[in-house]
Amino acid sequence: ATRILRNAMPLKNLAKIVVCIYSLNFIVARRENHNSLKYMSSGLYDSKKIRTASEKSDPTILDPNIAANVVEVFFGRFVEINETFGIGMDERSLVEAMQRGVDLSNRSAGFVVSGFREYMRKSWNMLPFMAPPLQEQKLYSLNDFHCGVQNLLRAYDLSPTTIFSSFRGTPLMLEIESFERKAAQNLMLGRIYVQAVTVTLSIISAFALLSGGCGGDAPMSYFLGEQGSHQLRDDLPEPTTNTQTSCNETVYKSLCWHSKEGSTACFFDNSILPITAYVYGNIGDAAVKKALNYTT
Repeated sequence: ATRILRNAMPLKNLAKIVVCIYSLNFIVARRENHNSLKYMSSGLYDSKKIRTASEKSDPTILDPNIAANVVEVFFGRFVEINETFGIGMDERSLVEAMQRGVDLSNRSAGFVVSGFREYMRKSWNMLPFMAPPLQEQKLYSLNDFHCGVQNLLRAYDLSPTTIFSSFRGTPLMLEIESFERKAAQNLMLGRIYVQAVTVTLSIISAFALLSGGCGGDAPMSYFLGEQGSHQLRDDLPEPTTNTQTSCNETVYKSLCWHSKEGSTACFFDNSILPITAYVYGNIGDAAVKKALNYTT
């Protein structure tokens, strides 16, 4: 971006854009416990001096206490670059640019604090990025799908305190704490949701194994049916909860809602969700947790 824009706008404006771009790494830097934020790239200029400075600023492992304040670390580097290369931004402009970057970072993670149904819709649509075969072909296998779901499940180990940032009072810490509470709730419910899907996929894989599937693997459509044609979901009774089991009402209702084709037009393959709603409603949380001990 900087190489394309460097001759199209003043350097100060370009620096503000670069701050916003790099601010999107804040979550990664805190989660991985290292500084993945480099200096502004050498694309600001072609000079050997700046390229050398950029090369010296490769990611460095940081002390956990420093990693917890990556926004301040990045701001310090931003100030240093402004002084070293004469960008000419005053302190107020530097702080405002940093606050704008923090705002962009928070908004990019805003779906984490949306309503749970919307949160899970967007989370589910990340599945193709969790397993490459899901991006490359329509006829993916149970194992491919299972791999994507397992990787998605690991995403719910994210601590809510690593998601949102604040800089010099923007946004207020009360607002950050409110975001973190909502994120913690969604992450907890999301984990239950995807665990139920994992158990259901394991049941389908067992059918594949018993019916001669290689290692319990087979194309998803062999057992769930093709989108737009007759599917396994069509043969299931309306999902209901077993009065003798206990399941999370929010998760169960979301599974039922996401199972309806009309409400999931922009969903990645949701053919497993009606079966999950049926299984989860009948066996409940305790059985799901027990079954997870036997799934891979």
